[in-house]
Amino acid sequence: MLSRPSTPCPDLEQDNNHLSRDPMEDLDTSPEAKGHRVVVFPEEPNIWIDNLPFDEVKRQFLAGEDGIRKRVEDTIEVAEKWSGKPDAWYLRHIWHREPRGIFTCACPIHPFHVRYYSYFDWSLDDPTRLYCRLCQEEGREYPYYPNPRYPDDGDGCFPTDEVWREDHDEAWSRAHDGIPWDHWDGEAHGYVEPTNAFYFKALCWMNTFRALAGNVLHRLGEACHYAAKLHEDHERASRYAHTAKVILVTLSRAFLGDPYLSALLHISETGLQEELTTFYRGDASSTSYPGFRLYAAFDHIEGDPKRPLNAPGDRYGTKGACIYPGLWNWKASETQDLMVGYGLIAETFTETEANLKAIALRIVTSVEGDAERLQNSDQILKRGILEYTLHPYTLVTGADNLSTSTQMPGLQLGRIAGDHQIVENVARDIVFFLYNFFTGDGLGKEGSPSYTSWGIASVMSACQGERVDSDRPCPYVNPQTSSIDLLSLPIFKHGLGQFLLTGFPNGRPVTWEDCVIRAAMPLEPLALAEKLGGGIPVAYRPYLDIDLDREPAIYSKLPMTLPSHLLGQNRKAIVRSGEAKNSRALSIDYTERVGHYHMAPLNLSLFAKGHELATDLGYLGSTHFMTVDWIKTFPAHNTATIRAEDGDPMGTDNLRGDLRYFVDMPGFKSIDVAEEDASELAKIPGTDRYQRTVALIDIDSQDTYVVDIFRLNGGHLHDWTFHSNGHRFQTEGIERLEQPDKDESLYDYSGFTFTPSRRTKGANAKWGSERVTELSVGKASGTWTAIWGDVTEFPDEDGKSEIDSDVFLKLHMLDEPGSEIITGTGPAQRWLDNRDLGEQMRIVTVRRSETENLDTFVAIHEPYRDNPFIQEIVRLDAGASESVALKITHDRGVDLVISNPERESIRVSDWNLNLQTDGETAHASYDDQGLRSLSVVGGTIARSGDHSVVLPASIKGQLTDYDDVKKSLLIRPDAVVSDPESLGEQTVTVRHRERGSAYTISSAQNNPDGTCTLNLEGFPHLAIGYLLVTGVEAERIWVEPPPVIQGKETNLNIFRVEPSRNLSYLQQFSAVTTDDILDERGCRIRTKHALTMDDTGSLAPGDEIALSPLHPGVDRVQIIQSSSWTRE
Repeated sequence: MLSRPSTPCPDLEQDNNHLSRDPMEDLDTSPEAKGHRVVVFPEEPNIWIDNLPFDEVKRQFLAGEDGIRKRVEDTIEVAEKWSGKPDAWYLRHIWHREPRGIFTCACPIHPFHVRYYSYFDWSLDDPTRLYCRLCQEEGREYPYYPNPRYPDDGDGCFPTDEVWREDHDEAWSRAHDGIPWDHWDGEAHGYVEPTNAFYFKALCWMNTFRALAGNVLHRLGEACHYAAKLHEDHERASRYAHTAKVILVTLSRAFLGDPYLSALLHISETGLQEELTTFYRGDASSTSYPGFRLYAAFDHIEGDPKRPLNAPGDRYGTKGACIYPGLWNWKASETQDLMVGYGLIAETFTETEANLKAIALRIVTSVEGDAERLQNSDQILKRGILEYTLHPYTLVTGADNLSTSTQMPGLQLGRIAGDHQIVENVARDIVFFLYNFFTGDGLGKEGSPSYTSWGIASVMSACQGERVDSDRPCPYVNPQTSSIDLLSLPIFKHGLGQFLLTGFPNGRPVTWEDCVIRAAMPLEPLALAEKLGGGIPVAYRPYLDIDLDREPAIYSKLPMTLPSHLLGQNRKAIVRSGEAKNSRALSIDYTERVGHYHMAPLNLSLFAKGHELATDLGYLGSTHFMTVDWIKTFPAHNTATIRAEDGDPMGTDNLRGDLRYFVDMPGFKSIDVAEEDASELAKIPGTDRYQRTVALIDIDSQDTYVVDIFRLNGGHLHDWTFHSNGHRFQTEGIERLEQPDKDESLYDYSGFTFTPSRRTKGANAKWGSERVTELSVGKASGTWTAIWGDVTEFPDEDGKSEIDSDVFLKLHMLDEPGSEIITGTGPAQRWLDNRDLGEQMRIVTVRRSETENLDTFVAIHEPYRDNPFIQEIVRLDAGASESVALKITHDRGVDLVISNPERESIRVSDWNLNLQTDGETAHASYDDQGLRSLSVVGGTIARSGDHSVVLPASIKGQLTDYDDVKKSLLIRPDAVVSDPESLGEQTVTVRHRERGSAYTISSAQNNPDGTCTLNLEGFPHLAIGYLLVTGVEAERIWVEPPPVIQGKETNLNIFRVEPSRNLSYLQQFSAVTTDDILDERGCRIRTKHALTMDDTGSLAPGDEIALSPLHPGVDRVQIIQSSSWTRE
């Protein structure tokens, strides 16, 4: 089982009566009483250098191994440099004020270029200055900050309006999103918006803290052991150790404060200063440290009248505040630095330095009895940074995409402390993480390839081979060696393989949702699977170039020729055709509203002719104003919006849809997604339809086009939007109307008055359609076209672009009278490093007013090189009200396409060409020799001339069981499946209470009892999460790790995991409740999670449960069949 540790874990076996307390109970209850557990450090922690115990380092050194000898030499060189500085230098640069500006600081002259992610140049050799490389290139008098024009005494820089006017002008304002040039508007305009000052000095201190606690402290600590134990040079070892102790003791003083430490040690502040004077060498005794106040990541701070905690805009408040800087992942890194640093030098403290050793430890962790030591003082217990980050005796790697940042520090903690329970718990936590956060599609549950934590593989590799004292079977232990083996887990290897299938031909993942454009395939984790995990599964090897004698050992075979692929759990579909340089990919994203989602229901992306043509902009960061105000909004996507009279998109972003069918046939691929959840449709007045049908149709091995049909109704206005990658833009067939002013936005032109619920709070914030300007307005009553050309890429960090002038994307819109066609310009930046800062794109909006009839947008997307190949598109009379029939004439012949959601019997003809079907979609292709292919999806038949394709009826039935180990569904069809072998590669959809699921079938077989087993392709997670029960009450169970629930939680069911790994239904999912463990000042240490249950009597601590949308005996299944004929 996943759940049971090899030895009882005290934190999991505790009395859970306290868990029924009100989460807002007072702070008199200690964290320990609620389950918090302090790690006990040994007097002499184990010494590890990176991933090696010191004994192994010594063995390699004495054996003369070049790598380790070079490392020792380099480390001692660094230690010589930093031990040569006087103690006073360290006290001067370890500041007594809180580090701020981490995410918000920016260059006042170049705020979009020089800020978080593309930061100032800084060095510990010149630690009080932040250098702007652009200011340097421009030859400014002061290319560094703070400076006489932009001073900062520690509370931040507040530029004067006079200085601001001298350094800025109107052109600068236009180039910087309208930031005022004639006065400072009170914001830094850094990566995080807004903040109230430029915290230059505080950021210098933050950089100093990270450098000292990390590289400098570690190299000094390592060099101390190298000098003493490898070279027997105890004088140098003592010198290195002293400087390391100066750093760690002084950092602890800065964070915790001298008054606190003197109270803790039961000595007066004067006595503490006397002891420190003896410790520090030279004139270094005058510095005192009051200790840091509570502050939050985005510069709110306890007692600051201008930016206090719990003020408007403070998203963290006291619970999320801390005396340690940064967000959770930063704190984990800082914990690792301080913890490893302490472990390296703990044994060097002498008996007379016992108080100094105690001080050094307290920045890492408090010690049992500290609260009692403070009872007769005015001080409140201050806990070490480790206590807010690692929680090594619990399962914590749950819902957050960055939560794995705690696992490598956790592993190192277990090694340093010599606690095998911590080490094994890291492995156990990772297994739960793979089953909870990841999906069977190889992505995280947030859906973005960028936010898929395959970096966890480095921790898995570090754990590999660790001995486990257990004879009990568990998935992370190799029974032959009794050691941890995570890299062989099928869930790991198949997850990596499935991630490969999310790629564009250029080797980058499709930029769904918040995926940065620089995202890459997980080749390093794949190399680990190949080298140490028993090999990459056969199914994924054709897409990789593998050579274990080379470094790196694995490359993607570019251009990647991948198969069509359904991401059933992440709710995305990709159809592909062509090979090598002619590979193309069309995707529809119908993801739930999960973490990092965009307002982009049924968003379309297209890759062809070597480029991403119809794009999703991706991501610039969750708090980047361009992400919040533009990239996530409707007009930035290829989708359709239902608007109220005031322009509000109402609940359109809730209409995520369910897959109806996914079909891949030779020359014809199709996806159909529709919102069928009545509760979501009801959120928009008058809406009962929101459906997109697309088809990728090949005319030969080189060229393809896309049929794109969007059906919707309701609301007041319907906006269909589309954009492509290209600097050149032209339209034909549009009658131009009166043109708006160049600077008028789409929002203002449209007369919109709504206020978006989420936007950057700032005087100049522009959201969505407010960012579309340079409008041109027209109308058309028939087919019109728009062409994007000069496709632009930015492969180099220096911002130099590459333009492919031979590639185009042509939009053919089969429009209707009454449509308004609005073209405009909007932001197109995609690179986080600003290499494409200022890029613009042309956006087409087709706007129609709601009528009583279903609104159907019909478009053809034609990617081509040099010359277009489509000659004419005609919409034919299909008879049925919702059906669309098209005749597309191109250089290779003529195609007839029918989209027929009502499945009426339809016949269309044009001259001697005809197509008849009762299917949902049908396609017939003709050349000068006659019919060359015929395809149909759904229904029973498609016929053209003398040729026909006959289908068996769609299979419907009930889900009766599922097996998450064998990856299969058991269904009871309404009628016997006559040919189960034909179901291979077909798609099965499962309808739940709300929403649905979809899976690709690999094979099927009928069973004697009338059921049918569907074996599924890939490695789908049929149970989307597994949880360990840690406490049981009358109406709820406490669980670990934190549940990962994305999308509609009301769609889930709870199952008990039996010893056989079979799942037994318990009840429908109800709700998650939480209980914060708070420290003595009300700051969150961690959060416990519970599931509400009707009956908990059958569960006990140590049991395992699973969550799944599948509900055997209730859910209905459907397999819409498809078939095709191709002339030989």
